[in-house]
Amino acid sequence: MPGSKKRLHEWAPSARRAYLRTLDHIASDDVHTAKLVAERVAHSLELIETNPGMGTPVQGSRVRRYPVPRTGHAFNYRETVEGIKIVRRYRQRQNVKR
Repeated sequence: MPGSKKRLHEWAPSARRAYLRTLDHIASDDVHTAKLVAERVAHSLELIETNPGMGTPVQGSRVRRYPVPRTGHAFNYRETVEGIKIVRRYRQRQNVKR
């Protein structure tokens, strides 16, 4: 996209822990699948770094939701001055309103 500028991303500590635990859990069953999930998450983050508005707005907040294609996982993120901050990572079927 013309004029698109890639922004850096960072993880909230709890979101990063949840993501790494998930990868460990998947890898304990199938290392290849864990690598695929990690690659798909990395690709999704690259897309969002370039176009932060592509996620779906979460009502009543500055947070956006992005489902990672072909993984069953999603994350919530928000734009910051420095870039993108991933504030929550979850399995899509576990996204229960709190």
